[in-house]
Amino acid sequence: MEAGTPPDPTAAAEKKFKIAATLAAILGIAAIGFAVWAFSLNSDAKNDEKEIAGAESSESADQQRIEAAQAKYAAIKAKLSSSETEDDELQNEIDQLKKEVDTAKADEENAESADQKETATANSLQKQLALAQACAQAAIRSANTLTDESADDAGLSAIEGTIAKLTTVTNDCQAVVN
Repeated sequence: MEAGTPPDPTAAAEKKFKIAATLAAILGIAAIGFAVWAFSLNSDAKNDEKEIAGAESSESADQQRIEAAQAKYAAIKAKLSSSETEDDELQNEIDQLKKEVDTAKADEENAESADQKETATANSLQKQLALAQACAQAAIRSANTLTDESADDAGLSAIEGTIAKLTTVTNDCQAVVN
């Protein structure tokens, strides 16, 4: 380029578009990964629920726990398909679910009998599933936001903000993987 020649505005626009498209693709892949992961945990939780249902059903406290977990699963599943959940509420839910996962894992480690251990394991898996679903929802919301911001040419700062939110969600959700 010669001195004094203005930069080509189409080249800058193409570069911004390529960056936005690459980021959108990466976020899309991350969202798909979270979704596959959630479905895998869902399958594990359902298998454990079947084992618990086959065990002694005379303990009404255990049955009530299972029903409560299933109701919570249904509520989270409904939230996952809802686009009206706000980012702050979703982050608060992820924070709460992280605490519940930690508590459930501690209960699992402290279980004394085989029945208690089985119930605690199922509860722990259900909590992990709920956290994975909330993480997947947050990743999908971030990807949608990024796509919307890129399409609206909202600017680099808005895209960086969305990526920061996704990074926070990813870091928060590592608790389920570990």
